[in-house]
Amino acid sequence: MVYRIRMNNWLWERFHLPEDLEPGEDPGIQEADYSAVGRILGKLEEYRKVPADAVKQLQVFDAGELVDFLEDIVTEAMKQGFEE
Repeated sequence: MVYRIRMNNWLWERFHLPEDLEPGEDPGIQEADYSAVGRILGKLEEYRKVPADAVKQLQVFDAGELVDFLEDIVTEAMKQGFEE
């Protein structure tokens, strides 16, 4: 099993992401290669085949601590975004 994808389904469930992801309209961001969205969504479908409980096999870091970190970063980014 590939180590880097052990968290995907666990995070998917944790953050209540929709079952089916559809590419939206190109936002026109120059730094983003929007033409790759289809390939990225295809890879996500492959990663979704790994069971959510694979997260229990993580050895590099604690999944709960990572989620706490991500939530803190998002909260801080939102605060800064609203202040500008």
